[in-house]
Amino acid sequence: MVFDAHGRVREVHTFGEMFQFIDVVQQKKVIPEDLVALTHAPEEGGRGSAADDFGALDLAVLGPSSPIEIRFRGLALNRQAVQEHIRASLRDESGEAEKHLGIWLRQGLVGLNARARTSSGERLLDFLRADTKDADLARSVIREVEVSKGDIVGGFRRMRELLNCPMMVCLYIFRYMPDGRAISWPAGYREEVLAAAAELDLPVFDPAPLVVKHGPASVLAAGFSHYRPKFLPVVGEALVEFAQAAWERAAVRA
Repeated sequence: MVFDAHGRVREVHTFGEMFQFIDVVQQKKVIPEDLVALTHAPEEGGRGSAADDFGALDLAVLGPSSPIEIRFRGLALNRQAVQEHIRASLRDESGEAEKHLGIWLRQGLVGLNARARTSSGERLLDFLRADTKDADLARSVIREVEVSKGDIVGGFRRMRELLNCPMMVCLYIFRYMPDGRAISWPAGYREEVLAAAAELDLPVFDPAPLVVKHGPASVLAAGFSHYRPKFLPVVGEALVEFAQAAWERAAVRA
């Protein structure tokens, strides 16, 4: 995404990352240059001022995709960026390192399994390239990273306090069943988001009924995790229409 005021905005997954993004935009936090890529924080041109309350936005669409906060030296890390950085620092043609990376990330970090995090992390260290700056950083992340489960209701509440604009929620779908039912990961996360949105009276866009309507086999790519290209305009138009209605609803209440 690209905004006039903040430049290119890369995807973030958790409330911790969102709060960090806002802190960087408002110049309350400075992230070391060598760690910016791991956080998906705004680039230099995307920083605003302490007075930036995002009031220029018509609507904030929040789609937290994980309750698991990944922290390293006081920073909220982006799980996709961490995975890509470590993968690029590996030396292995057997596929063994990739297997341990998946276990370390999905079970150890997202699954909050300390034993899997430690055992797979130790194996990953054996596959890292020697004497490169990127590999050294990967080693440090594997050894020092901390994980915890965030407060979903508290996250939405704080975002409402920080953003001077209306808000809505776009549900994240981890994967679909062949019949179009949504799968939540971690288990129960989808229900947590729905309950939090209901408690705070936030409009929720759920793409699952649209997938069922158009046929999962027709609109979902292999693996049932992503949409086929031809379906993107359909779900995109539905999201825009829902956002327009949410904005109008907020304008009436104001």
